[in-house]
Amino acid sequence: MEYIFLFIGIAILVAGGEALVRSAIALNNQFELSPLLIGTTVVAFGTSAPELIVSIQASATGNSDIAIGNVIGSNVANIGLVLGLTVALRPVLINRKKYFASWLIMLISTLMFYGFSLDGQIGKMEGFFFVAGLLAFISISISYMRSEDEEEDYNVSLNPLLIFVFFILGTLGLYFGSELLIVNASNIALKMGVSEFIIGVTIVALGTSLPELVTSLIASFRGQNSISIGNLLGSNV
Repeated sequence: MEYIFLFIGIAILVAGGEALVRSAIALNNQFELSPLLIGTTVVAFGTSAPELIVSIQASATGNSDIAIGNVIGSNVANIGLVLGLTVALRPVLINRKKYFASWLIMLISTLMFYGFSLDGQIGKMEGFFFVAGLLAFISISISYMRSEDEEEDYNVSLNPLLIFVFFILGTLGLYFGSELLIVNASNIALKMGVSEFIIGVTIVALGTSLPELVTSLIASFRGQNSISIGNLLGSNV
């Protein structure tokens, strides 16, 4: 049964990624927003939901190492795995001016994390600084990111209610699909005699980045490079 549920998880994951990308493109077409803005905000929030839930649960139960490790590992995987695999399958042309502001804020947020960690503790006040920084990032994105042409026109027309429904279904599909895949892949590996440590550093580590991976790949193959790259930048911020 594990193999059946494994493939069901993959199918749900792909369907969730497709729904999320469709909602993002439809949102862009409906309100004539920048695809990069959609990618760094709406799509990034959707694909980061699993990390948010895992880290909050870990922190609430006193497992701060898991909460912090999840954030660090996810950001590394977003660049090394998701971006690496996405551009390996379909090269992406980068307009430095278009991505510079998002890249700079991603770098600043990383330096903030490093600075706040130097005393061995990240407190509530520093948490408020992080949230304030995120709100500033969203505000700057809305102010400065204008609509730009994509390499390929993939027209999706949905009314605002359906856009919201597709976004919610896509986010839920990414979360439950990745959960189903991780659990059953872990069970299969255990039955094959693979240690829990190896499972943790491979299957579980991959699982937390599956939403970003699937969404960025689908967006890239749809010709929506701004959504694909913006998803990674926004997720890391």
